[in-house]
Amino acid sequence: MVGDGWAAGVALNFDYVDFRSDSLTTGLAETSGSYDREHAMGAGFSLSAYRRWEDWSLGACYTSHQWITPCTVR
Repeated sequence: MVGDGWAAGVALNFDYVDFRSDSLTTGLAETSGSYDREHAMGAGFSLSAYRRWEDWSLGACYTSHQWITPCTVR
């Protein structure tokens, strides 16, 4: 609680992607094929605000772009 009915929040988002594919990636590069497992890691953040009055309340949240590393085969 910030005060006078206001609340704010900050969150760090950590991402882990693990998938199998045998097609083109978003960078238009072929995956390693053979249905290999690929993975990527990344991060971003979220900001939020909330205000409460007697009869109603209002909240908002912003989530940033999630920056992800290029896929690698493991």
